[in-house]
Amino acid sequence: MEMFTTITQEREYFMPRALKWSSEQDEKLSFLLEKKKMTLRNAAKELGVSRSFIHRRSQKMQRETHFRACSSVREQAGLEPLAVGHPISWRAIQTRRQARTELPLAA
Repeated sequence: MEMFTTITQEREYFMPRALKWSSEQDEKLSFLLEKKKMTLRNAAKELGVSRSFIHRRSQKMQRETHFRACSSVREQAGLEPLAVGHPISWRAIQTRRQARTELPLAA
């Protein structure tokens, strides 16, 4: 047991450096993934961060992009998943013919 405590006492532990992520880095990540068709692992190496960070960041960027493309009614409903049978969900899966015959969606 003494040997274990001696080894751990001799080790130096360093805190990881703080990561300052910017919109320019988001743009570079987007370029690497979309234009260069780079994998998450290779993009992470290029940017000097972990693969899991790149994965989380790319998912967040996709969510923000898709949320900006949604209707104002969906924006008002918030980011949380919609309840089962919510009118917005039903309207999204209707055919064009069904949508023309239905009444407008109440806010």
